[in-house]
Amino acid sequence: MMGYPELGVNYGLAVKVETTRGTYATPTMAADAIPLAGEPSIEHGYVLPGPRDGVAVGGYGVPPSANPLGQFSRVRFTTELLGSTVVTTPPRWGRLLQPFAPEVVGASDVSYQPGTSAEKSLSALVQWAGKQYTLVGAVPETLVLRGAPDSPRIMIDCTLAGKMQAAPTEQALEAQTFQNTDPVPFRGALSVAAVPLIYEEFELDFGLTARPWRVDRNTTDPLLFGIITQVNPRITFPTEVVALATFNPFSQRAAPQTALAFSQRLGATAGKQYLITGSHVEHVGDAPIPVRANNGYMFYGLTLRFAKPASGTWLKVAAD
Repeated sequence: MMGYPELGVNYGLAVKVETTRGTYATPTMAADAIPLAGEPSIEHGYVLPGPRDGVAVGGYGVPPSANPLGQFSRVRFTTELLGSTVVTTPPRWGRLLQPFAPEVVGASDVSYQPGTSAEKSLSALVQWAGKQYTLVGAVPETLVLRGAPDSPRIMIDCTLAGKMQAAPTEQALEAQTFQNTDPVPFRGALSVAAVPLIYEEFELDFGLTARPWRVDRNTTDPLLFGIITQVNPRITFPTEVVALATFNPFSQRAAPQTALAFSQRLGATAGKQYLITGSHVEHVGDAPIPVRANNGYMFYGLTLRFAKPASGTWLKVAAD
């Protein structure tokens, strides 16, 4: 099948965790598809492109480039926060967390906590407009959970990057089998220091620093699998102003060493709900605390960082 521009509505994404990092795991649309909330974008390039700028050619101009090496791909997409419908079955989107947050299947939940053990990399399959693209050894460069004030859903924005497994090929969009298509409703309590706060939107940025490929001159294909080198999660949300005796962000910011527990529930049905927790959040020192009016009521604009405590929970995302 030939691909044409009018086939832009035909797109699909499948992601699979690699058993051996950097070895293609062969994701399929039948077993590994993640529903997309809109058109993705994809780009390709070379880590070592080969231009020969500065080489003298007896006058103006440059000579032909050397052969490029290290072909990579980057795909940007948005999906919805979905549950697996079974509390002990991992949600498929959770695979995006595994390069920096190992997956733990418990007796009553599946949880993810950032750590430096059992890191994974991902294989991805993108089919779009009659073409197929494959990534191997990929990791997310950005990963953000977002709840908008005018939407009942929670969205996940991700940029996934890795080396190309093979050159793009002609491929019609295959049938996709999704784990679940019912979005997790954007409702549930949020509290800081055990104080329930009123809010209508939020953005949880996992704060990733990624090296989606590494150059290895010992091999014919000079790229290795990607790694996450740093995680600095932050959550931003507005909350209505209450009495300072109940919630005082100013005194909290003045004492960042004092642990503030964080809890946020998303959804309300077993198998399609999440609990996000942390033992020590703090008000970000380089971000001001705005006090603003919105249609006649006052709110604080808060940005909290999940600090890594000596003991306790740094950041935990649990599907339960």
